[in-house]
This record gives sequence, C-alpha cells and structure tokens, in this order.
Amino acid sequence: SFIDVRADASAKEIEDNKKNLLAGQATQETNEADEVRVMDVLKFKLPFWLVTFNCVFFYMSYFSLMNVLSGLMHMRFAISEENAGFLLGIPYFMGACFSPVTGIIVDKIGKRPLVICLSNLCMIIGFVVLIMIPQNNDAKQLTYIMGLPLVLCGFAYCFYVSGLWPSIPYVVKKKNLGSAYGITTAIQNIGLSCGPLIAGAVIDKEVIGGNYRILNFIQILESVIGLAFGFWLWFYDLSKRKGVLSANSEEASRIQAELEKEEDDSETQTKQIASQKISNLIINVFDKHFL
Repeated sequence: SFIDVRADASAKEIEDNKKNLLAGQATQETNEADEVRVMDVLKFKLPFWLVTFNCVFFYMSYFSLMNVLSGLMHMRFAISEENAGFLLGIPYFMGACFSPVTGIIVDKIGKRPLVICLSNLCMIIGFVVLIMIPQNNDAKQLTYIMGLPLVLCGFAYCFYVSGLWPSIPYVVKKKNLGSAYGITTAIQNIGLSCGPLIAGAVIDKEVIGGNYRILNFIQILESVIGLAFGFWLWFYDLSKRKGVLSANSEEASRIQAELEKEEDDSETQTKQIASQKISNLIINVFDKHFL
C-alpha cells in the first residue's frame, strides 16, 4: 500500500542519513588525527623528545658530512672529481638498495632502540676512520680507503631510518601521530639548517687549511650526543613502557594499545579526582556562606 511504501522510503532515508552521519564522523576523526596541532607539543612525553633529538643530531652529523664530502676529498686527499662523485654516491646507493631490507628486518625483530644506537655508533666509527686516513700521494689507494667510512655511513643510514621513523607511532597516541611527525620534521629541519652554518664557520677558521679534521670532531660529538639519547630512550622504554620499541611490529602494536588505554584511564581518573575536589570546594563554600 501507499503507506507501506512511504514507511519503507522513510526508513531507507533514515538509514542513509545515519550512514552519511557515521561516515562524516569517521572522516572528521581521521582528519583530526592527521592534522598537525601545535598545542599537541604539550602532550608529548619524554620518549617522543628522545626520539626527536636523536633524529636531529644524527641527521646533523650525517648530512653535514655529505655536504662537505666532495671538498674534503679534493682538498685533503687530492681525489679526482670523477672518483669523488663515485664515492659520494655510495651512501645514497646503499640507502636505495638496502633500506627496504633493513625495514623488513626491523619489522620482524623489533629492537628499534638497539638499531638506533648501533647506527649512531657506526657513524662515530666512520668519522674516526675518516680522521685517521693518512694523507699521501697515492690518490688511487686513497680512493679505495675512502670507501670504508662511506660504507659505514651508508649502513648507518639504512638501519637508522628503519629504526627511528617507525618508532614514532609507539611513543605518541594514534590521534596525535600527524602532529608528532610534523613536529619531529620541523625540529629536524632546524638542525639541518644549523649544520651547514656550523660546517662553514669551522672550515673558514680552520688553522690547518683544508684538512677538515676539526669539523670531523664536531660531527663525532654530534653522533655521541645522538648515541646518548639513544641509550636513554632504550633504558626508558624497557623500564617504563614495557619494551614496546624493542618488540616486533605485531607485538609492539598490542603493547602500544595497552599503554594508550592505561594512559587514558589515568587521565580519566585524574579528571574525576579534580572534578570531585572542585565539587567539594563549591559545597564547602556554599555551606560556609549560605547555611
């Protein structure tokens, strides 16, 4: 009948409106989760800042080396431009070839803080080897020797990006993930903008022209600071956060969900206690002045 048809149409319309409303809410929640909110910086806890500052110092040391590497090889070792170009491409070639492999390894075994620490340590060893390379007239021999610190830096970079960036989802809440990546990248770029300024100032004022050793010592210091942040992150994660960063991806997701639930419960309890204190205060004031 006409009434039944109208009833069916109305029910269908209500169902469609409900679906559209739910879809809109889901889209809004997704957009809110992906939106970078500056005020979220106040919500991030110590593990996030340890990851972020480790990132800053590692990338400062790595890219400050890459930026001056061509001049270093030419001025200090008289390596030809052709060979310098080949050597300069080694870390980037390794990154392109091995980063997917190192990413799979980290997903399977976890151990992200260990990977971060080993990457910083590998950079330190690479810089030390670079400083210890003697200057001589055999450019061909120097070309082969220069390959060693660059291979070390290449391996450090491959494992580092596979260990650090996947750590961020496990040190912040899911709803703050977009803000976390944005803030980390912003602070990282501040460090990257300071790196060339430091390198230029040191090279211009270096007493023994063209040997770049003072700059290499500064790069070692940056890597040592990054290593210290890495060990701090590792210890804190094992002692305070159930080793979520050391677990494989599946286990880490489960632990992170538990940590977020515990944190939400704690925040809810704190709000309830604060609300109860305010209520008691209002009641006491009312009793004192009006009763």
